[in-house]
Amino acid sequence: MRKRLLSLALAALMLTGCAGGKSSAPQSSAPTEQSGTSGSEKKQRTELTVAFLEKGPEVGIFDPKLYVKRFNDSQDEYTVKVADYADYAGEDDLYGDGMIAQFKRDVVAGKAPDIVVLNDRGLVEMLSQKGAFADLDGFMENDPEVNRDTLMPNVLKALESSDGCLYSISPQFKIRSAAVKKKFGQRENWTVREMIDFYDNAPSTADHLYDYTDPGKVFDTVLSGMDYLIDYGKAKCHFDSDEFVDMLEFCSRFKNNEELPDKLNTGEWESYYYDRNTWLKNDRAIFESFMIEGRINNMWNEISQVRDMDFCEDITLVGYPSSSGHGGKIDTLEEFAILDACPDKEGAWQFIRYFFTKDMQSVNDKLEASSNNRYAIIMLRTRKDCFEEWLDTCRYFTEWSAEAQKYVKTYSKDTYEYHAEPLNDEDVDDLRRYVLSCDTVYNSFPSEVTKICMEEAESYFSGRCSARDAAEMIQNRASLWISEQS
Repeated sequence: MRKRLLSLALAALMLTGCAGGKSSAPQSSAPTEQSGTSGSEKKQRTELTVAFLEKGPEVGIFDPKLYVKRFNDSQDEYTVKVADYADYAGEDDLYGDGMIAQFKRDVVAGKAPDIVVLNDRGLVEMLSQKGAFADLDGFMENDPEVNRDTLMPNVLKALESSDGCLYSISPQFKIRSAAVKKKFGQRENWTVREMIDFYDNAPSTADHLYDYTDPGKVFDTVLSGMDYLIDYGKAKCHFDSDEFVDMLEFCSRFKNNEELPDKLNTGEWESYYYDRNTWLKNDRAIFESFMIEGRINNMWNEISQVRDMDFCEDITLVGYPSSSGHGGKIDTLEEFAILDACPDKEGAWQFIRYFFTKDMQSVNDKLEASSNNRYAIIMLRTRKDCFEEWLDTCRYFTEWSAEAQKYVKTYSKDTYEYHAEPLNDEDVDDLRRYVLSCDTVYNSFPSEVTKICMEEAESYFSGRCSARDAAEMIQNRASLWISEQS
């Protein structure tokens, strides 16, 4: 019954804004012969298809073809082929709407690939509600290596759907957060009202509170942390709340009035950036957003950089403002899912689990750091043991000065020195605690809802309507769109 409802619901959805019937996804489960064998030695392989539907300016960080080949070479039971949807994304289609539309049509027509990798959390939620994906918990229960005991619990919780099932999983993640100086007395995971009050009571030295960025960018950043505004299980949204209106009005305070110096004048340019790099230290600016990543080739970790080189004193990770108490956000970039119609789900799981094996997840130099293989150096690992390996690297710098007992960077003209210390054991324990406390997803809205928010917010920022009117327009348009997809 559930699958029948899926077909009927998605069929109605596809009629809106989806033209054409061409499908690029190859069919799966066709047996093939293993290359390099002959006669009685020939072994039948099961063919599976995977589509990489990553879109937008920040796509996944590994080469799909490289890792598909590695999986195919690592075993002799399955051959995975890539279903190419790239032709459906036009030159001006920055967010890959054409790819997504075609993928939805293929799901309805029964021509979808067996496995999909995508970076649209909202799409995963919407299609999960329609039964498009298989629950991955059943596969992990029978897997001795890749299961809930060996993977980061906060990542799994963040990716659980509203019905409690796990329809997608990501092998890597980063934490998006924000910091202020600890001396200001703010707590972790503040609310929108607490953030506004903090700015309203900023120190008198803070002469750069609202400049050098525009309202739209601030709104986009804050919005990405407000995942609780959409309830996918009930197909409802809450963009007309007083909190959302307050947030819009707060974002309107920012003005991009930056006057850049002449780049040809080296002295002016260096003096400008020297001055700007001291704003946080000197309380002329009070807030900074940043990411916690697994860049093991960095000369310092992100916490040391923000604490010791930006603010130059102890910090509090306030995160993104939220009424849910989850200020730090998990950003996965890509999620792996198995289509419920896949005839060989166990084979599809074998492909997905490959990305969670120790060899693939280890934070070491086994995988060369090249333009075709950045997987080993960019993101935090979803495996617990490999995450702990990364934590251990935060205790030292790759370029350590035995004489100075710290990393020192000196600007040649201004002779301003940044002194950054590695994390001690207490710092590492606190970082582990904080990362594990982050269990909600960054930028979880469907791309269409994000577009609606940005369009109506711009109407307010440009003076064409009030913040309340903009919020009501967002609520009406987003509610209608979500209802149509349900």
